[in-house]
Amino acid sequence: MIRLVMSVSALLVAAGCQTTQTAELTLEEAAKEECRLIEVPGSILKDKVCTNKATWQAREELEREKAQETLRETRDGQGGLQTGGTFGG
Repeated sequence: MIRLVMSVSALLVAAGCQTTQTAELTLEEAAKEECRLIEVPGSILKDKVCTNKATWQAREELEREKAQETLRETRDGQGGLQTGGTFGG
């Protein structure tokens, strides 16, 4: 349960920290390469990932949508640990 709360909290922080860019990128801006350090689950090291700005923008939008979906499921009681049933089955 603590893990679920921490995960939801992390998603909230990540969603709140991201800028909400509604303006469309020009073709020139979208084609520019941008490198970022991405956290690797289970590691203290980060991977350097380079791609164009359009791909980063699409990724950020997808992450925002996932965070909102997780919050909605948690609020509606559909997310988190499943109760009932048998262990391992």
